[in-house]
Amino acid sequence: MLHVPRCYLLGKLDRMYYGNNKTTARNIGFDDSFIYDEIALKLANRKLPPEILLHNEEIKVFEAWTQKEGKTGY
Repeated sequence: MLHVPRCYLLGKLDRMYYGNNKTTARNIGFDDSFIYDEIALKLANRKLPPEILLHNEEIKVFEAWTQKEGKTGY
């Protein structure tokens, strides 16, 4: 797994360039394997329980996106 922001994953790029991966990042002290491990677990089994914040506000952003004209579909 690479360190890639979600916006790049949703953009349906045809190619991605990178210089390092999570192993080389870990070797210099940037170890985020805990997060990767947590994401792989079912919500009930996570050490860091997820909590939804500002759902009502955030859903308005999604609703505005659905109404936007000229947007790029993903």
